[in-house]
Amino acid sequence: MDSGMFGTAVHAILREYGAHWLCKNARPSSAQIEAELHALLETYMERNFGHHALPPVRAQQLALSGRLRMFAKHQAAAFEEGWQIAYVESDTSLTVPWSVDGAPAQVQLKGKIDRIDRHPDGYWRVIDYKTASKAQSPEKAHYPSEKTGWKDLQLPLYLHLLPAINEAIDSEKTELVYFNLPPEFDAAGITEPFPKEKIPAAWEKAEGIVREVCSGAGCQEIGKMSPFADPAFVALCDMNGLCLGGEEEEE
Repeated sequence: MDSGMFGTAVHAILREYGAHWLCKNARPSSAQIEAELHALLETYMERNFGHHALPPVRAQQLALSGRLRMFAKHQAAAFEEGWQIAYVESDTSLTVPWSVDGAPAQVQLKGKIDRIDRHPDGYWRVIDYKTASKAQSPEKAHYPSEKTGWKDLQLPLYLHLLPAINEAIDSEKTELVYFNLPPEFDAAGITEPFPKEKIPAAWEKAEGIVREVCSGAGCQEIGKMSPFADPAFVALCDMNGLCLGGEEEEE
């Protein structure tokens, strides 16, 4: 089980757990949550690896159990604070029209959100599960510094997807957080929210990328295009470092 499969397993189990507690006003203890997660983990492993999984897979199961134990502790605390699970990821991507000045009218934003919580005081919390080896704050992951600029736009763009879930969700009262589940127990938990004051700049950056891709501006550095080429496709490939011009010249 590589890191991708490991993360997929955690997400699948937490998704099933969240679906069970959807919109329920209950406050199970950490031990109760852990017991439920253990049962879900056993079912997941048997379904995907059979009754007689190889020793390396069993070792990964122990690691998964450790991450879920961390989750149980912090989830119990969230329940105690009054948070309720209001939404969990579905099989179908969320899709909304996205009006971007200078881009085609048919631009859409698509994505999946791991979970959304609701608090009785009217606030909402968008949660993204993270199982990387090192815990990170949303701010550092998205905008490490003025020098590096934007590295990620994921969480701010989630706000645009909220109407596809429930138009009653007030984006002004919505926090954007990570639920970190790294190997180190002390580093796990729900992070501080992404800074609200940086959200407009993130949207502006994303809209600029859309305009550049749709206009083909990103292909200027790779020379003259074929008249049969799609400028948006060429721009997108160039942004990702793909060579479309055949063999590269030798130096």
